[in-house]
Amino acid sequence: MGRHDRTGSASLLSVALCLAATTPVPADTAAEGCREAYGDVENTILSCDVYIAKPATRPIDRIRAYQIRAKAHLAAGHIQEALVDFSRAIDEMPDGRLKGYVRFLRGTV
Repeated sequence: MGRHDRTGSASLLSVALCLAATTPVPADTAAEGCREAYGDVENTILSCDVYIAKPATRPIDRIRAYQIRAKAHLAAGHIQEALVDFSRAIDEMPDGRLKGYVRFLRGTV
């Protein structure tokens, strides 16, 4: 991995962490075990896997589940998996100011 690759990953991770910290959490979002359980990250990851795979999961709940699973991956030390999940959450966002800003930061405007 070159220096540019690490810088790009670090930039994406910074944006993803800001996204995770600023996203409001409705009380019933990412139900059925996919919730931020700081002490049990492995079960959080597994529960979110199931919740994300369900066809009946609403898009906004799926985005939140990706964010929760990404934070659990970070807590477990799985940096690449966290980046993938944060990227999926961003890609599934409805178009708007935040998504436009993220595209600008990525250089994909």
